[in-house]
Amino acid sequence: ERSAQTEPWMEQIFVSHPTARDAEMENLLYIARKRVEDTLSYDALYVASLSPKTIVYKAWQLY
Repeated sequence: ERSAQTEPWMEQIFVSHPTARDAEMENLLYIARKRVEDTLSYDALYVASLSPKTIVYKAWQLY
């Protein structure tokens, strides 16, 4: 019961853009992540990665 109260809520999203090229998409994702982080507190949300080149798997960062 106690662990259920502190269990993190995780969400995975997939983002696409019909016309953005790689560099433009990476820039758009960076801006989106910064806006989310600036709007919400770090206690409420942590964005592990929003990069098309980086995979984060169980706290391991892979390039």
